[in-house]
Amino acid sequence: MADLRPRRSCLAVPGSNPRFLDKAKSLPADQVFLDLEDACAPLAKPGAR
Repeated sequence: MADLRPRRSCLAVPGSNPRFLDKAKSLPADQVFLDLEDACAPLAKPGAR
């Protein structure tokens, strides 16, 4: 059986902002996911994807 860790914190990061992406690497969140829809400006969505 795999050793599972609880996910206590989940951080949404705008995929269109490189500064936020770099910062997310150093944060103690258990899970980080890129938000390519709601957190991105309409014109920035293609670049984020």
